[in-house]
Amino acid sequence: TTPKLIKSHANAHKMTIPSVACKQDGATFVTGSWDATAKIWENGSVKATLQGHTDWIRRVAMSSDGQLVATASDDHLVKVWDANTGTVKHTLEGHSRGVWAVDFSPDTKLLASGGDDRTIILWDVATGQRLRTCEGHADAVNMVSFAPDGTSLASAGAERHIRTWDPNTCQTTQTFYGHLNQVLSVHWSRDGKELVSASADATVKVWSRNGRELKSMGTWLEGWYREARFTSDGNHLVTVGDDKVVKVWQKSGVLKTSLPGHTNWALSVCLCRDNTAVSVGDDRSIHVWQV
Repeated sequence: TTPKLIKSHANAHKMTIPSVACKQDGATFVTGSWDATAKIWENGSVKATLQGHTDWIRRVAMSSDGQLVATASDDHLVKVWDANTGTVKHTLEGHSRGVWAVDFSPDTKLLASGGDDRTIILWDVATGQRLRTCEGHADAVNMVSFAPDGTSLASAGAERHIRTWDPNTCQTTQTFYGHLNQVLSVHWSRDGKELVSASADATVKVWSRNGRELKSMGTWLEGWYREARFTSDGNHLVTVGDDKVVKVWQKSGVLKTSLPGHTNWALSVCLCRDNTAVSVGDDRSIHVWQV
């Protein structure tokens, strides 16, 4: 099938939308905005608006079963919400600066958060209790991402490195060197064998789990790449960035399709079932694509 735009929502939030997260193999997704709200979307309309943060929301996450949403904000807080009712289950206090990253473990037992204080905190989702703190990044943590089997946590650092951690001990298992500017996103392939990163050095890189760089794509002409994800089959990548274009790549580095539509920086993308992608950005719009 030819990649194409399925639908778009203009003015979905009052300000920039820096983050979107999809329910794996589902049609539900959540958007987070600088307007301090997050919205849960189902079948093309807003199911719930999550209000309670007092500053920009930087990142949102959805549990694998779609029952919970987490939001990370510049107000130093992480909130965990019931996705069905839109009510807050936990407000997690522990970061000393803005929180820029958040992800649920695949079994939804753990939540990882990271941000401007350079730490990653692991929380117990059921109780909201802080379990441990992972330290080692020399600059802000831009993204955290659990491996599909839950045994490893990857983090993207503003100091240009990616790290993987044992989430049970906070030991660093690997440091990935190769990006020349801050790493803005990191995600795993479905089989957990590879990772893909997007960076302010205008490249997207594919890595083996042990930190070897397998492929690099993108040129300085395109500007920052903001987020990159594997498709469910692991053979393609979907990327967004400051050239406003959603791109589909073969994992080998060949650009397959460019999908224009955003009128400003495209900041985040996630993949729902049937390889539909949802992209958001500075233009406050949501685009849903068949990729």
